[in-house]
Order: sequence, then structure tokens, then C-alpha cells
Amino acid sequence: MYSLIRYLNERGNVVRYRDGNALGKLVNELSLTGGPQFYFDKTKYLSLLKNDIEKARGKIVISLPSGKLDPEYAQDICSWLEKAKASGVRVLVKSNDYASLPSEWKMLTWGTENATFPIIMIDDRITWYGVPSAPWEFKDGNTGYVAVCQIAIRISGEHTAE
Repeated sequence: MYSLIRYLNERGNVVRYRDGNALGKLVNELSLTGGPQFYFDKTKYLSLLKNDIEKARGKIVISLPSGKLDPEYAQDICSWLEKAKASGVRVLVKSNDYASLPSEWKMLTWGTENATFPIIMIDDRITWYGVPSAPWEFKDGNTGYVAVCQIAIRISGEHTAE
């Protein structure tokens, strides 16, 4: 949705909803103070993700349903994880699609069949849903649903990884 709004705004269009407010403003207001933070643009959350990974002290757990990670950012994120691992942080990564992972990710990852959601959990206090970016497909039995709107959600606080 954010990409569509950005595309329309770049071409001089402003999409409005109730009371004449711009739809882009509504999307930005979805994040609640003290609650989940929603990001529709990778450039807006990557520095925060990097900071979260750099501050990790215990463990980072990652679930990847797809191995076809966004090549624009996959190498950077992997590099941050490798630095965390070198500093003594346990980095645990599982993927349903190990064969398709970039080679640098294979060094950190094992294959599985139960990586349901794209998620990064850091020290059981910070959880990122929808990260790293990839063409996510969620399956329900024999039916698959492709995520067409890439949204990252950051939740922080006690018990976020439970």
C-alpha cells in the first residue's frame, strides 16, 4: 500500500480518505505509541534493524519461509548477523527453502519445514515480522497466498517473543 501511495504522490496524485485527509498520513499513523511499529518502506526500518542486531547480547532467532531474499538488503543483514555471531551472540536461522538462499546465508542457516512466518527475534525482547524482505507466500493446506504488500512490524518489550 505504501508503495502505491508513494507512486501516486510522485506523479502529483494525492489519495484522500474520510474528512479530506491524505491516505499516506493515515498509513503513517497506523503505528501506535508504545505498541507495534509498522514500516512500509525498507529504507525507513533498516537502520533500526541494524541497531537492534548490534545491541543483541544473547540470541537472535530467524525464521525464513522463502530463501529468495531481497538481494538489495540480504547481504547487509547477513553481515550484521555474522558480526553479532562473532561477538558471542547465538544466531539461529531456519528456512523452508535452504537451496534458494544466498550462499552467505547458508553458513548461518539450516533447512526445515516449519518456518511459517518471516520473523527475527532478538534477545526475546524485540520481534520483527516480515523481515528480511522476500516474496513471501503463506500456505494453508494446498493453497498458497502471496504477500503483495511488504510490511515490516517491530514489537519490543517483555514477552514479545513468546
